[in-house]
Amino acid sequence: MAQSNNFLLLKTQEKEKRKQFILNAAVQMFVEKPFSQITMRSIADAVGITPAAIYSYFPDKNDLYAEAYIAVGDTFIREVTEIIEHCNDFCIEAVAEKYISHFYGTGRPLNILMQFMLDESISNALWEKINTTNRLFTGLIEGFFQRFNKDVDSKVLAQSFIAALNGILLTAKNYPGKSEEQILEHMKTLSAVIAGMFRDKIL
Repeated sequence: MAQSNNFLLLKTQEKEKRKQFILNAAVQMFVEKPFSQITMRSIADAVGITPAAIYSYFPDKNDLYAEAYIAVGDTFIREVTEIIEHCNDFCIEAVAEKYISHFYGTGRPLNILMQFMLDESISNALWEKINTTNRLFTGLIEGFFQRFNKDVDSKVLAQSFIAALNGILLTAKNYPGKSEEQILEHMKTLSAVIAGMFRDKIL
C-alpha cells in the first residue's frame, strides 16, 4: 500500500512539474507576442508536446493566460512587498519606478498586463480569478498608504495610483524615434511626477 501511495504521489508531482513547465513557456510567449498571435498549438510546440496533450493541463488559452497573469502578478507582489518592508520612509517613488520597470522592456510582461486591461472576451470566472491578484496588489498599496496617513481614503488613492501608472505604460510605450531604453527612462520620469503628486496628497 505504501508503494502504491508513493507511486501516486510521484505521478502527481511529475504532472505538476509538467504543468509548471508549460506555464513557464506560456508566460515567456505572452511576454514576447500579442495574445492574438499565440495559440495552444504554438505553446505545445514550444514545450515539445502534442496540441492534444496541453489540454489535459489547461482547458483553453484564456485559462492558461489567467494562470500566467497570476504567476507574473505573484512575482511582482513579492518584489514590491520587499521594497515596502525595507524602507522606513514613504518610498513611493521606488514603488512607482518598480511598477514601470517590471512591466516595460524586453522580457517584461507588459503584453500580459495589456491583455488584462483591454480584453473583453475573458469569462467572468477567469476575471474573478485574475482580479484576486489585482486586489492583493491594491491591498498592499492601500496598507502602505495607511501606514503613513490613516485619515486619507487609502483605497481610492491606491486605485488611482495604480491607474495612473497603467496610463503611463499604455500611453508612453510607443514613442516615435526613441529606443526602448529612452522610453523606459521617460516612463520613469513620468512615474516620479505621479509619485510626487501622491506624496503631497498623503503626507
